[in-house]
Amino acid sequence: MKIDFFSGVTLRNNSSSFRLVWGVSFLGIFIICNYYTATYTSLVSMPTFNPIINSIEELADSETVNALIVKGSTTEEYILVSYSVHKLIISMNDLP
Repeated sequence: MKIDFFSGVTLRNNSSSFRLVWGVSFLGIFIICNYYTATYTSLVSMPTFNPIINSIEELADSETVNALIVKGSTTEEYILVSYSVHKLIISMNDLP
């Protein structure tokens, strides 16, 4: 008696699910590694700038930094109304 295994019967390939899991895992790990590399590279390569002036009062007391304000703007009105930065108002009037 002859047994024919290939007569219309398909055998399930057990390696196809393994290939799918492996492929999805590889793709996920590849995306995570690229994300980490890009984030780390941008953090390392970006320079960190510390602000020279932290407040309007420091701007008023500064000898090296001059305020550049457009005449007639709301920023000029805000500074002219504030009483705590009298030095800045005087230095603004000295500049053209």
